[in-house]
Amino acid sequence: MSRRRIAATLATLAVAGVTAGSVSLPAPADAATNGSMVAFGDSVPSGFACSCRPFPQRYAHKVSAHTGRGVRMTNDAFGGATSDDVLNQLDQDGVRRTVGGAKTALVMIGANDFEHAFRRVLAHRARARAAFPPVADRVQRNLITIIRRLRRIRPGIRVVVADYWNVMKDGRVGLRTYGAWGERKADQATTYANEALWKAVSATHATWVSTYKPFKGADGNMDPTPLLATDGDHPNARGHGVIARAFFRAAPNG
Repeated sequence: MSRRRIAATLATLAVAGVTAGSVSLPAPADAATNGSMVAFGDSVPSGFACSCRPFPQRYAHKVSAHTGRGVRMTNDAFGGATSDDVLNQLDQDGVRRTVGGAKTALVMIGANDFEHAFRRVLAHRARARAAFPPVADRVQRNLITIIRRLRRIRPGIRVVVADYWNVMKDGRVGLRTYGAWGERKADQATTYANEALWKAVSATHATWVSTYKPFKGADGNMDPTPLLATDGDHPNARGHGVIARAFFRAAPNG
């Protein structure tokens, strides 16, 4: 599947972690009504491979500056997380208490769900059309459940969901690691992942944020290497800034 087709697909859609942690901006006593936030996801929102402030905290800072309201961001993302892992997190008492006091939840999950299927395709030249759709279906179901569970825990919470520029390595590192054929398969996996995420967002009326165009350009042909860490997989400081701005454009008030 060509990058041009990926970009066109995602443009159409737009129209229709390591250790968990938290950062606090000066917050009033009643943080629940003044902008408390929580982030869930994998190593991208956790800030892995970047000695920098990850995008959830940067986004919270932007919202605080924009609204003049104290904001507390609890970042519960961690490296290697799958959509199943986030569902399990929402059964934990401490996580449920955090969600119960939050106005907004950020979610970026699904890339790691595709890891095994992608490796199988890459190693055995298996057909992507057979390998990726079952994973996409699981991600879609799990994200719908995650969003609904967040809303049961905290009625009225705003859920903001991000897609991916690539669910695997990208840029110069991706090409060197997978080769041209493998990079096309990574693009295919990304399309399946992002379409699954969009369908879940559409079904639940959550808020959608795309990182694809900022990282890959309007036609999907931009090299995202300047926004990536040296592993080619995670954002660097500049990349986290780009994602934070995308979240802010979608939800400037948190």
